[in-house]
Amino acid sequence: MPAIPVKERWWKSRAESDPRGDWGICFSHSARPKASWLQFKKFEDHVSFDSTGIVPFQTDPSVVSQLGSCVVCNQWNESQATQPIDLPLLPTSKRNQSFNHKSVQRLWVSKAYTSHVTIMHRRMLESLGPYLDDNFVIGKVYLIGQESIDELVTVIDRKRVMLRVRYAQNKLDYNNRSFMPCHECGRMLPYGSIGKRYVLLPELSDRSPRIVEGSLLLPPEIIESLKLRDRIRWPNLVINPVLACKELLDPIPSPFPATWEAFQSFIIERCGAMPFPRSCITGFSEPGDWVSKYIVRTGQPICLNIERGHDTPYLHWTHLFFLRFRALFDKRVAERIDNWCDDQLFEFLQDYYQASWRTGSYFPV
Repeated sequence: MPAIPVKERWWKSRAESDPRGDWGICFSHSARPKASWLQFKKFEDHVSFDSTGIVPFQTDPSVVSQLGSCVVCNQWNESQATQPIDLPLLPTSKRNQSFNHKSVQRLWVSKAYTSHVTIMHRRMLESLGPYLDDNFVIGKVYLIGQESIDELVTVIDRKRVMLRVRYAQNKLDYNNRSFMPCHECGRMLPYGSIGKRYVLLPELSDRSPRIVEGSLLLPPEIIESLKLRDRIRWPNLVINPVLACKELLDPIPSPFPATWEAFQSFIIERCGAMPFPRSCITGFSEPGDWVSKYIVRTGQPICLNIERGHDTPYLHWTHLFFLRFRALFDKRVAERIDNWCDDQLFEFLQDYYQASWRTGSYFPV
């Protein structure tokens, strides 16, 4: 089908930015790899994995019942959090099972491995206190089998805000982010590299601190008020600028759809159709619960069987979806591929890869 006309687009190619300046994404530089005790995979010495290889923390009944966590994509419904989630850590010294508190002196904010629980230093939390709304749920960090670590807290932000990626017209490379559904729960999952990121100001109307992807999102006035760029006061704190705009600069609607079906309904309403990514089923995997029900409900042949160990077909089918998705918004792409069926386009992507060793994400138009 033809691409949506420019006059009917619900997003802009450019928009007015925040006159008060860029917002900031704040996180602790190199905190996660240096503080290896933050990583849940280190729990192997203390707890056993089940037959699926799932970390027990992910399937803890309190986490599942409170936040509806998915054991495949590890996405949680933060908005449902009513109680704090306390985080267990390993000792930094295996010899005497002690904890080196110097490890956390510069750990201002960091995302715990495999978890949407964010770890924050208490000093940072207390500094943010006058600016926080009631969406932050604060928990404890403790040493396994021992006392809590007073310098650290866990933070869950019940107000979900996404870092968006500006849509780059006519660029068929990884400067544009795409999305896939989680085959187990049906949530929207980003796929591909990050281009130029921005935040949408109407989603941040109260200008309160937010937790985004394990980092701290702050408006410029809070950054300046707390002097967060002062490296003596806040050593090891990194602040990356992020553009804040008043209008959408990408086709993903606002508020950001949490599930694939919500996103799909929006696109079908606006564009008339929506491609679905093919799922390659190998000897190591089976269709997830959500995608199995989707197949039964829609009758769409969206799963393919491929030989075990061959990943290239999955790559080609993934980039075929990228192209179909881009064709909804880009006239040049639509004109190039609309006269091809999926099998023809898949065959071309195979030939293109063999001839150039480039994937379909760099498809020439």
